[in-house]
Amino acid sequence: CALPISDVTTLAGAALEPNVVARARTRALQDGSHIFAALARESGLDETQTVAMLAARLRMASFDTRRLEQAVPDFSVWTFGEASRLRCAVVEFQRVRFIVLTDAFDDVATSRIEARFGQPIERALAHPGDFAAWLARREESVLAMSALRASAAAETLPEEGGGEQLSLAGITNDESPVVRIVNSTLYDGLKAEASRSEEHTSEL
Repeated sequence: CALPISDVTTLAGAALEPNVVARARTRALQDGSHIFAALARESGLDETQTVAMLAARLRMASFDTRRLEQAVPDFSVWTFGEASRLRCAVVEFQRVRFIVLTDAFDDVATSRIEARFGQPIERALAHPGDFAAWLARREESVLAMSALRASAAAETLPEEGGGEQLSLAGITNDESPVVRIVNSTLYDGLKAEASRSEEHTSEL
């Protein structure tokens, strides 16, 4: 089916040819580089351009820094810890849920996320650098909402001070019901924050 964001589904005359993608994938596997770096070398384009073009070739949405900032992460089912480890996240953007991937060919993560939600989810592609910076900012934002999170996190810490460092990655790795509730609360808070940010952008 057609993706709901019309301006990222096709780039007329600019989508990467299949043979270029195949060579880039082979090169990336051989030298351990990322697919976008390999595509840039094969095509002569910069890495930012290859993200949008590969997404167009695979009929996926592409998320640049601006779209990532407008998206609302959902850590209630796919946690922050998993997003950090596997470099992919579930977000809501323009009332559509997306799996944002940094590896377009990571079918394992996609299958795991869809299994949890019980239904297919639209896929989107982001540059690893943009994704990492965005995820770091989400951690800062969520940690700033300290009251409820700190109370729930305290229940998960050892009674005898074990020196565990409090971070969102550590908290969301816990699969306890308490943390699930907190994640849902954080999601609502982030959604409201993104909505206010989008309204401010429109006013400017």
